[in-house]
Amino acid sequence: MQKYFSIGQTAKLMGVSVQALRHYGKIGLLKPSYVNHETGYRYYTADQFHVIDRIRYLQNFGMSLSEISQVLSQGTTEGLVRALQKRKRETLRELRRIQQLADDIQWYQDYLTHLEDDPYPDIPYKQVMQNRYFLAVPCMPEDDSDSLHLRLSQLRSREEYRGLPYRRQFVYLLDFDSLMRRLIIPTHLGIALRSMTPPLPEHVLVRPAGEYLCFRGRLLTGEWDPSYVSKYFEHVKAPPVVFANSYEENLHDETRSMYEMQILIKPL
Repeated sequence: MQKYFSIGQTAKLMGVSVQALRHYGKIGLLKPSYVNHETGYRYYTADQFHVIDRIRYLQNFGMSLSEISQVLSQGTTEGLVRALQKRKRETLRELRRIQQLADDIQWYQDYLTHLEDDPYPDIPYKQVMQNRYFLAVPCMPEDDSDSLHLRLSQLRSREEYRGLPYRRQFVYLLDFDSLMRRLIIPTHLGIALRSMTPPLPEHVLVRPAGEYLCFRGRLLTGEWDPSYVSKYFEHVKAPPVVFANSYEENLHDETRSMYEMQILIKPL
């Protein structure tokens, strides 16, 4: 049986690159069994093949070469089991992160196509909605749209709010009576959050779960008609606040965005 295998032969047999084997030796992970000092040629023995195979196998789990080197230097299965448990925890965390990323992508896709789902956009409709959270700033009498968004950006940049799970949808809280008179008097401007658990941080508000009466309109251009909704509330007590959620239709002109006005009619 052949005793020594050149670095090229070993690389070909084990499905690794010559550069990888050189790197293994450089970091002390796997040194050649024999080096010809006259030529500098490196040679490996057959009993080293299982070490190379294990290195590649553990790399498939996402373990770094330094982690693998530490495990192999200990020479015990107990150390390997601990390293695998650690890698499993890291992988599950990454899996949850990726799943959440996929959910967020799906949410944004649904958000961008939400307006296509209703063939009768001019007719009010009812929806049952769960709690919805958003980071918000109160509106001042001197505020315009630009100053409001600036203050919201400044709030988001504060350290305690940087890690919140934002979703790119802006929400106005509007005075109901003014809206029915075709006047826009916002009390707050907010940006939606994916989810929150109590206790809520300061400046995080909630749209409570319940049945909502909804209608649509281009809020910032005055292209909306509340007449149907105002008739509904002629004999029904209306809440003081309307939630107005923006929906992007034009990526260059947000003033043309469609808004869905949501009015709570039955809390859950």
